[in-house]
Amino acid sequence: MLAGVIGICGGIPGDLDDNPRYSPFEGRTLYLYGDDDEFYTNEQFQSFDAKLAAKLPNYSSKKFSAKHEITEAMRAAVRDFLLS
Repeated sequence: MLAGVIGICGGIPGDLDDNPRYSPFEGRTLYLYGDDDEFYTNEQFQSFDAKLAAKLPNYSSKKFSAKHEITEAMRAAVRDFLLS
């Protein structure tokens, strides 16, 4: 059984609200994103964050000063998530 999910610098499915395949997930979810991403705007990330927070009961997210990349600070957040 899947215990958790980590998403970094990405979009979410466009049909997240309508597709019954995306049922609520009880595992822990961590979503990390940068504030200077070349592919997604800050508004898109805020929308993704809000949709995921509404859908996932054990959800957390964090915005970093970063582009579309995995920074050392993000790696530290992933480490903390996995160790907690």
